Order: sequence, then C-alpha cells, then structure tokens
Amino acid sequence: MVRRSTAHFQRWRTVTENNHDHLSTTTHRGGDHAVLLTIFVLDEFYESPAGVVEHWKQAVESWQDLSAFMEWSKKAKRVSTLHSGTLVQALW
Repeated sequence: MVRRSTAHFQRWRTVTENNHDHLSTTTHRGGDHAVLLTIFVLDEFYESPAGVVEHWKQAVESWQDLSAFMEWSKKAKRVSTLHSGTLVQALW
C-alpha cells in the first residue's frame, strides 16, 4: 500500500483549488467555447472485490487524512463512488 503524507494531500488539494480558481477566471460561460463540466476522476482497480474491502479497511484504520479528504469532497456538487465494477479493457 502506498502511504501519502499530509504534505502530499495538501499539495493535491492546493492544485485542485488552483485549477478551480483558474477555470473560474479564464473559461467561457457561454457560446461554442463554454466549459460545461469539470470532472476529477480517481480510478483504482483491484484484482478482486476483496481488494476494495481491504482498501476501505486500511483507509479507515490508517489514513490520517481521510476525514480531510471527505471534507474537501463536500465542495463538489456531486460525488460518486462506484464499487464492484468490472474492468473490460486496459492499455497496460
């Protein structure tokens, strides 16, 4: 498992907030160049459903920034968590 430090999480948070600031001042709100939607996607693929269960178990037990991440995600208009999907094709 890869462990991320608080500094790593704060850097990621800063980058996404800076991206929001940038988009809010530089993007078109109407016409042919209008930005309709911005999406941040985090994909994690596991060998089996047991990997997803272990992921959440470890996150709850040891990720010191889990609550900060969940608080940050409240800024989004919509958050979706999808479990138990099937990877059909990958480039690796």
